Parts: sequence; C-alpha cells; structure tokens
Amino acid sequence: MHARAAAKIVQVGVKFKCRIFFEKDGIEVNGKSLLGILTLGCPQGSRLIVRTEGPDAREAMEALGRLIEDKFGED
Repeated sequence: MHARAAAKIVQVGVKFKCRIFFEKDGIEVNGKSLLGILTLGCPQGSRLIVRTEGPDAREAMEALGRLIEDKFGED
C-alpha cells in the first residue's frame, strides 16, 4: 500500500472514537497510525483483516469499506 492510500485510511479512521486494527500475515497494527499501516508492506492484491472495536465501530467499518471500494478515490 502506498503512502497516499494509507494516509486516506488514517484520515477516515481518526474521525471515529473506536479502535481500528489492520492485520496482515499475523501482524496487527493500529489503523489510525500511518507508520503502522505502512509497516505492513501491502502490495496491491494483498489480503488484510480490518477490525474495529468501540462505540462507533460499525460506522467506522462502513466508512473504511466505502473508501476501499472507491479505490481510495484514485480511479
């Protein structure tokens, strides 16, 4: 995942109170941390697990889903 896509994930994530996690190959990082997301090293086509926990977790997951489905607005 390149820095621009990771930054957009963080921009969406910080709007929510819940905790957001991204996991790849058993490594889990804070989904509100740009550095954390970049350290996962996710080339295009990688499979990630996204998990949210907290008061607005459902809304956060929906917002992240829209961002990903929209290909991070880079079409």
